[in-house]
Amino acid sequence: MASSSSWVPPPLHLDLEATQRMLADKRYELDDFIQQVNDEHDNSVQETRLQIEAKQAENDALRQEIKETKESIAYYESQLPQAKEQRSALEEDERILRERRDALEKQYDEALKTTQQLQKVINDMEQEAQANERQASSQQKRNRPELAASIKYTGLSLEPLGGDRIKFNYRLVDKNDPDRVFSVTIDVSDSRFQVPHCDPMIPNLAQLAQDLSDQGNIRLFTIKMRQAFCQLVSP
Repeated sequence: MASSSSWVPPPLHLDLEATQRMLADKRYELDDFIQQVNDEHDNSVQETRLQIEAKQAENDALRQEIKETKESIAYYESQLPQAKEQRSALEEDERILRERRDALEKQYDEALKTTQQLQKVINDMEQEAQANERQASSQQKRNRPELAASIKYTGLSLEPLGGDRIKFNYRLVDKNDPDRVFSVTIDVSDSRFQVPHCDPMIPNLAQLAQDLSDQGNIRLFTIKMRQAFCQLVSP
């Protein structure tokens, strides 16, 4: 007869039910785990997909930038020959302007030198004119006695015309008409001698007037004028 402390297995139907409940619980836990793993996988896949899409967008942007950069390089390369031509043209213009500047500076230096030379010539001419004026004044003083003798013995008379002009009238020139008047006008304005009028005209008047202007010798001029008038009426 068995003892009261001996193990008595539970009824079979009770053990099976407990096992089924345990399996059901484990299945629920497994389903939860699987769902959790799936969710984590989906999240990881989603994050990876987003990263991939971001990288793709970044790559697309880089490809677009590379494309635009290549297009810009191609454009600038196409413009390079024209830019080189423009640069050459600008360098040529710069060379021409530099040559013009050098030429203008040279012309300025030459003009300055010429101006200085002309100023010296003007100063020399002014000094010479002053000397000639003094000489002419001295010559006129020496001419006065001789001119008075010429007036008396050659029929020469002087006729003031106003201002700085004097008319020299010659008589006793034409043997057939001693009272016939031959005249020449002398203008002494501007400190030099000029001969604006002669009646009758003689061929060498211009040369005689030039000699008078250069030498200031009125006595010699009156003698040569009388000789010229005499030649006009001589047979």
